[in-house]
Amino acid sequence: MNCEGNEKLRHDIADLYDDVAALEEKFRRLEMKYRLNNNLVESMAGQIVGDAGRHRPLARQENGHEF
Repeated sequence: MNCEGNEKLRHDIADLYDDVAALEEKFRRLEMKYRLNNNLVESMAGQIVGDAGRHRPLARQENGHEF
């Protein structure tokens, strides 16, 4: 998104991207914490959290946009 005059929008989108990236990292950490647990419920929860975290990859990485 290289449109002059839209610096505020560009900044807001970059902030949103950072928030999404942080959330995806949290999904990965929780999956690692619980997925390989001997407790069946925690292991299943880890799997669900991991699946949810992989549900939608970051658009920036997929589409090559630079914010």
